[in-house]
Parts: sequence; structure tokens; C-alpha cells
Amino acid sequence: MGYVFWYGYHVPAVRRRDLFYEKLEKERVAKYGGNSLSRPPALVLRCIQKSTGFMDGGLMISAA
Repeated sequence: MGYVFWYGYHVPAVRRRDLFYEKLEKERVAKYGGNSLSRPPALVLRCIQKSTGFMDGGLMISAA
């Protein structure tokens, strides 16, 4: 029964979700330009750390 749920419902639903967000991201990049948000998280974090300069033990600190 679990096999039917997993491969009959869950996997197709996850594929639909991923395709939806991929399409949304491509539309955003086409409309506003810039880089895709699907960069590796470590690279995104390093870019944020360099641009803000606020860091404490690897955690970002809000300047607000």
C-alpha cells in the first residue's frame, strides 16, 4: 500500500511542484533579470556575508 501512495501520488506531486517553481523562477529571471536563485546555498551565504559585513560565528546578524 505504501508503494502505491509513494509512486502513485507523492512522486508525481513532487515533480509537479518542482516544475511549477522552476517555471516561476525562470519567469522571474526573464522579467527582472539577474541571477537565478538556484545557486548553491554556500555561495549565496558567502555573497550575503561579503555584501553586508555582518557576521558573528557564522550566523548573520540583522542590522535593523
